[in-house]
Amino acid sequence: MKNRLLYCFVRFLLVTFIFTLAAALTVAFAACQCVHDYASEVTQEATCVNGGVITYTCRKCGDSYRVETSKTEHELVSKTEGGNKA
Repeated sequence: MKNRLLYCFVRFLLVTFIFTLAAALTVAFAACQCVHDYASEVTQEATCVNGGVITYTCRKCGDSYRVETSKTEHELVSKTEGGNKA
């Protein structure tokens, strides 16, 4: 009786493991099969002090990645005689 119970328990664990593994592989394989269609969004504007960030997100599966952009150039402003910016 003990051997039969042990056999059933081990079989249960093995079947559970196989189904869990199969489900995980199916999800992973489906994610790899996506022909991505990325949309871009500026998530942080670049300035002369800090670089910016553009986030790309796939419209189909939700995969995303970020790209950091470089700082912008300083904008030189000249002053007129009255101290007003031109």
